[in-house]
Amino acid sequence: MKKIIIIALLLVSGLQAGIGADKYKHAYAGVGIYAGCMLLDTILESFGQDTLLNAKTCLIPVAAAGVGKEVYDSRHENHTSDVMDTVATVAIPFGAVTLYKW
Repeated sequence: MKKIIIIALLLVSGLQAGIGADKYKHAYAGVGIYAGCMLLDTILESFGQDTLLNAKTCLIPVAAAGVGKEVYDSRHENHTSDVMDTVATVAIPFGAVTLYKW
């Protein structure tokens, strides 16, 4: 529960910094991927399965999605690649883990 509260607070406060609508979408995607990974960990643990998923390892699929999306954008003419999109995708989950572990 503590993790969910931290993510929600970061999402609400951090996104008010005047970033564009595209960055909001990236941030929401990052939070969604992170929350999905943590939910999967909770579900598997409830069935007695040991997993390698935790607050830190769930950042890996978030970072992979952020980087992968920008690689995709760089290889297609109709898309614009921007490193700040990757930062927007990863920043909130990374900030949540940092605050949670701190």
